[in-house]
Amino acid sequence: MTEPEAITTYLQQRYGADGVMVRDPENTSWMRPWGREDSDELSRLLEQQAEQRRAETQANTCRNLEQTATLLGIGTQTLQGWLRRKDNPLPHIRDGRRIIIPDFLLTEWIRAESERSAAVTGRHHGGE
Repeated sequence: MTEPEAITTYLQQRYGADGVMVRDPENTSWMRPWGREDSDELSRLLEQQAEQRRAETQANTCRNLEQTATLLGIGTQTLQGWLRRKDNPLPHIRDGRRIIIPDFLLTEWIRAESERSAAVTGRHHGGE
């Protein structure tokens, strides 16, 4: 967590003892110095964003067929073909009729497919 004191200290070191001026429509000059309340609010905002990123990361450790197809921008039939192919099928977990695709396996499979494609075509992908 980013502590409010650390924010205030950084701003004072970076911009001097006067700190930073911020817009404030309630102030007659429309400007005021950055204060402790601003540091508190920024600290809370940064913590909320970090918590949201943690929750998203935990929530999306696996995806179903539709979610994976949407993520990749392809149809579910294409994805199902990748699951069934003999040569380097897309790794997945089957729970009855439900198909679960872990994100880390998807990432590794895409990397391997990219390298395989580059070897077959003689072209390099990814900025080369």
